Amino acid sequence: MGAATLSAHAGDLTCVVPKNQQLWVKQIIVTPASRKVTLHLTDSPSPRVAVLTNSTESQFGKPVYAFNLPPLPGSEPVTNLFKLFYTGSTWRLIDAGVLAVNGTFTLRAIGQSTVVECKESGL
Repeated sequence: MGAATLSAHAGDLTCVVPKNQQLWVKQIIVTPASRKVTLHLTDSPSPRVAVLTNSTESQFGKPVYAFNLPPLPGSEPVTNLFKLFYTGSTWRLIDAGVLAVNGTFTLRAIGQSTVVECKESGL
């Protein structure tokens, strides 16, 4: 199923990190129709917008979302890469930080797969 087809059939997905989990992301809102992901972070008073780069794969009948959060202007040039996927019983989020210096990319950090609580909304 292509990205355009998937977007036409997928509603928004809103995920929160359970209170007993320690993660720098508090909430994720995936809007496939606009290819946008809104992230509410623990250290940011306002939400950040990530770019939905892929939603064409599927796993257990649900899309697999890949998205990137670019660095803020003037900050360290680390792009955070995310994968949000369904395991058949739970949604999980994994992230990695990639540092770009003079066109060379270096893996800065890789997070652990974390269970997130997600709700899908219809169109």
